[in-house]
Amino acid sequence: MLAPVQSVDSLRDDHSPTTEESGTPDTSSVVDDPGPSTAREKKIIYNQEGHIVSGAADALLSRMLPTRNYCPDKHTIFTLLLNLRAFISPSDLLQKVLQHCMFEQNSNSDNFRKECRVRMFENMYYFCEEWTESVPYDFRDPMMRDRLLEI
Repeated sequence: MLAPVQSVDSLRDDHSPTTEESGTPDTSSVVDDPGPSTAREKKIIYNQEGHIVSGAADALLSRMLPTRNYCPDKHTIFTLLLNLRAFISPSDLLQKVLQHCMFEQNSNSDNFRKECRVRMFENMYYFCEEWTESVPYDFRDPMMRDRLLEI
């Protein structure tokens, strides 16, 4: 089980009821659209308060990566970086970040406008800054530092 990450009550209209016998919140799958719209986002389960309870590694990775219109908060980045370590190495994660950055830049012609590139860069910079500050040991390897500079 993951630590609570972020509330999505503002992103959804339904509220899951609690079970009658135990009074504990039911979990329900809620699709939100903070980043790229993919089928992977349907694999995240939220509790009644809108916190992530569980999710597929690919869906959580999609939730963590910034776009020009979405940047996860500091708590989300830290929590998902720690939890995704069970599924992916830091070097593979950085490779996915680089691929994501290139895909996002080339996915839409609007992304080539200066203001969109600036927003994407700011969100990606914030993500990398949080990663390097919260888990600095990932970047002791010179290869990791060099790959980070590619972004």
